[in-house]
Amino acid sequence: MSKHDISKLTTKFVRQTVEKDVHVSLNNHKEVLKRLMHHELRKIRAQKVAKRVVPAPWRLSQRRESVKMALDYIYRNLTCDSSQFDAFSLHAIQFFHDIQIVENGEIQEACVLYARLLSSLRLRSERFRDFRWDPDSVPSPEQVVELIRSVFTLERVGLAHVYRSPLLSFFDKLPPAFSSMHYLGWSPSLGPPSSSDPEKSIYDQIAQAILLTYFARALNISIGCSITQVFQYIPDFYPYKSHAELSNSEYRSQFHLIFLIVMVVTDFGALRCDQEILPHEYHYLRSQIPQLVVRQDFALLGEASLKCFPGSDHRDLVRRASAMLLTSQQDDGSWRSVNENDMQETYHTTMSALTALIEPRWTGFAPSIPEVTSLLETNLSAIIESITKNKNSLRPSKYMSSPSRNKTRPSGGFGPHPKQISLDARLSHDTRSNTATSLKRTNSDSSSSNSSKSVQSTHAHTASSHPDLVPQEDLGKQITSLQCMLTDAGDVKNILSSLAIHVLKKLSGMTLNVEVLKSTGVGRIISKLKKHKDGEVSRLAQILIKKWKRDFF
Repeated sequence: MSKHDISKLTTKFVRQTVEKDVHVSLNNHKEVLKRLMHHELRKIRAQKVAKRVVPAPWRLSQRRESVKMALDYIYRNLTCDSSQFDAFSLHAIQFFHDIQIVENGEIQEACVLYARLLSSLRLRSERFRDFRWDPDSVPSPEQVVELIRSVFTLERVGLAHVYRSPLLSFFDKLPPAFSSMHYLGWSPSLGPPSSSDPEKSIYDQIAQAILLTYFARALNISIGCSITQVFQYIPDFYPYKSHAELSNSEYRSQFHLIFLIVMVVTDFGALRCDQEILPHEYHYLRSQIPQLVVRQDFALLGEASLKCFPGSDHRDLVRRASAMLLTSQQDDGSWRSVNENDMQETYHTTMSALTALIEPRWTGFAPSIPEVTSLLETNLSAIIESITKNKNSLRPSKYMSSPSRNKTRPSGGFGPHPKQISLDARLSHDTRSNTATSLKRTNSDSSSSNSSKSVQSTHAHTASSHPDLVPQEDLGKQITSLQCMLTDAGDVKNILSSLAIHVLKKLSGMTLNVEVLKSTGVGRIISKLKKHKDGEVSRLAQILIKKWKRDFF
């Protein structure tokens, strides 16, 4: 039926066509045939509606070609360089396995093949044969940690590990040979890790503990603590700090920790994670994408791709990051770090960029660890209760004047308690819903009136009585994002011409108003571009300012 024009299909035509194919008479089954026809027609119509409702993935074929090139580069470099193979083979095996779960087609086949081949090479490697697990002697904690990681990774791809039984026997002994203090360097049952460790930051210590307890839980062994005990210290880092508040190494360590939290909760990208499960992580990663695009930090840009979170709020940010990665890939399939001679940085940068380009395809819902669910729900309940109290405290009195009301409104940032989510992040949802209700009411009132003056007065009354609930809220966010692209790049008068022209063209295509210009202050930034050394940038800035003066003044 899908091969013919539906408007010309009749029961007789379908019956005769089917009879020719199956060589069976259907004269006595016309009613059944008619019901089947209607069922197929409904399916065809539903498929057409679904194609119109669900947008096609953005540049899917180009992204898949880029991913295949990067996969080939990783496998080729690991098999040609023994030092890289010893350092990254376990990580690559698990990474290939995680990709094949959420991918299909040629990428899935390539990942399965590469994961199996690297696992076989790992089992036959000299480093693996030199490793001996003597049941009569006590191994070092480092050997135990390495074996846990190796057993978990190889069994994840379906290969048996020869030292699994000795490993389980070692942990069955009572009393245990080591505690969490030996494996991690700190004990989650006694308190958080020390922040004065010169070798590892506190973010690295928490990340290492999360990963090791995750492996131990999957192997059904105990290292002296559970992953829930480690997760209870994560709210102590709220709110996450910006790049200006940390050194470069601490900022990157914090970013890796946030990315690891999202990966563990979503079973390394296979599960869908609603924003309410990890609200702090979601809003922080979303806020960092524009700055990472400006700095062209490919490694962190891949980790901030938000692929595990549903919704269309961050779709434009993800597309901007993907476009940056597609245009920055090298001819050999890799993404180069700042130090091009550092192969370790190149490996991790390429792996991270792959994460951002893969189209998400979830197999379930987060969290992947049932024990963590109660902890996440407790944190979310505390967040909602705190926001309710803050909203009541921020509600203005009817005796207060308009300027006083504006002063009581929050100016942004996270709430007063260190374990609470940002008020802006939560109140923005209520603002959008109230905005939609206000707009619907305004449209219904304006449709019942034939006078354009009444429509304008209705909108003006709404904007004056509710200055925070104007329909241009999303437009203001877009302008703020474009403004950050200019200010984060350094001196506005000396930024790249391509970046300045891109922002100016974006602004010229937007319909703005005086309130948006005043609230964002973008006019002052564009005025500085008039003195840009590039004549084209200066000309476009002058044209844009003249357009605003003509429209508003």
